[in-house]
Amino acid sequence: MAAATDRNVAARDAITDAVLTAQLEPLWFTREVLRNVDTAGAPLNDPWQDELLEAFQDLWRAEQGLPTRVNHELKRRFTIRSGHGPGKTILLAQIAHYAGFTRRTQIICIAPKEKQILTRLFPRFRSLYISAIAEYQRLISIDATKITWCQDPNWVMMPEVARDPTALAGYHPNGPDDWLIIIVDEASGVREDFWPVILGMLSRPHTALFMIGNPTSTRNEFYRSHTDSKAAALYYRRHVRLEESRYQDKKWAEELRGTYGADSPVYKVRVLGEFSPDSENQLVALAWLDSAREREIVVDGSVPRLRVSIDVADGGANETVITVSRIYDTQVRFMKQHRFSFAAAESPIEAAQAAVRIFTEWGGDKQQDSFVVDALGVGAGTAGYLIKQEYPVIAYRGGEQADDPLQWRNRRVQSYIVMRNGLRDGWISFDEEFAATEHDWDAFCAQMCAIQLRHGTGKVDDIETKADMLKRGVVSPDMADSAVIALSTQVPRFGGAGQKLSGALFGERVVQSDVAVVEDGVLQLMESAGDNW
Repeated sequence: MAAATDRNVAARDAITDAVLTAQLEPLWFTREVLRNVDTAGAPLNDPWQDELLEAFQDLWRAEQGLPTRVNHELKRRFTIRSGHGPGKTILLAQIAHYAGFTRRTQIICIAPKEKQILTRLFPRFRSLYISAIAEYQRLISIDATKITWCQDPNWVMMPEVARDPTALAGYHPNGPDDWLIIIVDEASGVREDFWPVILGMLSRPHTALFMIGNPTSTRNEFYRSHTDSKAAALYYRRHVRLEESRYQDKKWAEELRGTYGADSPVYKVRVLGEFSPDSENQLVALAWLDSAREREIVVDGSVPRLRVSIDVADGGANETVITVSRIYDTQVRFMKQHRFSFAAAESPIEAAQAAVRIFTEWGGDKQQDSFVVDALGVGAGTAGYLIKQEYPVIAYRGGEQADDPLQWRNRRVQSYIVMRNGLRDGWISFDEEFAATEHDWDAFCAQMCAIQLRHGTGKVDDIETKADMLKRGVVSPDMADSAVIALSTQVPRFGGAGQKLSGALFGERVVQSDVAVVEDGVLQLMESAGDNW
């Protein structure tokens, strides 16, 4: 072990000498040691990434009596906001490698959930490690939750999930020349009670803070770091714009803008990296959706019922969307959403067959679980197929009378308001695997956030019609509809954190083989289709 340690130290010293010769240049390190270059040897970083590396390095240039280049005020707090995909996480990995190599450093990585660290930041760190020169690789020990330099337990990078703020209080530089670097990923999602502890860790010298994220929240330190005039003296701010990154998906950005408009909160936040305060007419806040995605299931002792809800498209630009959810006594968990493009003629049957496959894959029980089908139009055929197969079906019609007609104009309004209430009050959550891709999640959020409240109708709560949405240029919210109809049987007096949601609302309204619920049109479709049903 001693011999191995000696070799590690020798390798470190050799590289350190080279770095010192280059005046501790971080750009040299990322290119020549980490080999963050393309096949032709050209740097992979965008200029804004190099700027942040230089700003961080200015703290150490000043220690050496060298002139600063970017961060002349020597700010030790760095805050970076952008849309999806410009390279924020790989930048943090570069900073961690460089800091871990050039100084004896503890690096603490904080995120709302452990998975965000272990599946986002650490893989980026490993990718740089794999591409680095062999001499550098020998200095590092990597496992699933910790990275150690030079076999020194105080020279380490490790994750810290934002669950208990007191767990952070013990972190500090170990010696007078040691460093403590705090990395906060998805900073908009870190709870407010963590920030006094995080900022308190910066009271000693040789500390630095890096925060990155999409600007989803307007109520925490990440927001204040970019907008508060007093914070300007403390933070090195960087707003990475769409045109500054060669890695952001420009095609996706244009599609999102074209579909939901330049004023869409999702376009502003996810693409432009701009804070987007909620409109007074906006039914659902983007921050509620992101919070629901981070929310863990609270065990309430109930046995969840499986619900598969189906919004059937009639071909064209619309999609058939099938959503899987679990209904507990006190909460609803949306598990998975599937999107299909069926030809119009085959859409009813193919949607039903796909839903049956999904129901079976999730262990659906005909005695306990259920389908919800938007049974108007082509959806009547889907409902009829399922009923013929003796599956329990709830036939949803958005225009039918709500459970409380004085409060809601129809069942569609009721369903969306229940979704709003559940997101706002914290009893609705989304599994991490709900969306197949981040773009799918963004599309779902864009549809939810596009729906506007409607005032002056005499109802307690009302939302715009789909016709009104089309007049505004907003496409049919197929993904949102598929999720929302899972809540269509909810009675208004139920709901809210800690209150029981089961009973009449989630299961007792299930109809077994009741053809009447899907109108006479189903019978006609069944008769014309013959054995295909």
